Amino acid sequence: MTVHTALAPIAALTLLTAFGLPLWRSWRRYGVVALVRPHDPLQRFLHTAFGLTLLGYLVWTVGLALLGPGVLDVHPAPTPALALGLAFAAAGLALVVVAQAQMGASWRIGLADTETALVTGGLFRWSRNPIYLGMLLLTLGVALAAPSGWSILGFALAYVLVGFQARAEEVHLRQQHGDAFLAWAGQVGRFVPGIGRL
Repeated sequence: MTVHTALAPIAALTLLTAFGLPLWRSWRRYGVVALVRPHDPLQRFLHTAFGLTLLGYLVWTVGLALLGPGVLDVHPAPTPALALGLAFAAAGLALVVVAQAQMGASWRIGLADTETALVTGGLFRWSRNPIYLGMLLLTLGVALAAPSGWSILGFALAYVLVGFQARAEEVHLRQQHGDAFLAWAGQVGRFVPGIGRL
């Protein structure tokens, strides 16, 4: 199995573990349907854009496995870039899964109208958005392991969308948690430790 044929199962595993499993867990453990229907036009746009980006990621990886790298203009990655890309992708997926589990009943896809607990422990002691950091590492890893215009565009889209969503969530959490959020955000970076503190 080459890296190109391995990316489709990795994409399917990502969708299952990063979205399917936590939605099921949230419903089973907490009785919460964690997929929030957005009312705000920006949130509707971001939900749609995220969904299309994920669907595109899956379709692209399946196309890569079926058609081969030449058809999709995927260039051979040097061995160090390939190894780094696979390491980033694995670390990104692990970050997403662990951070979602650590959020417990507070995890949602979208901004919930009802107040949820502010999670500041575990990975959230070092990053306010470890789930988004994991998604960025994952898409960067794919771009390094299978470099093409499409994989680089996927990473760029993820970067822009995650940036908008993280900032929207900061406004939402500040409204819900006030000084507690500001104290935490003043000490913990937006994505990586020390960078993007409020």
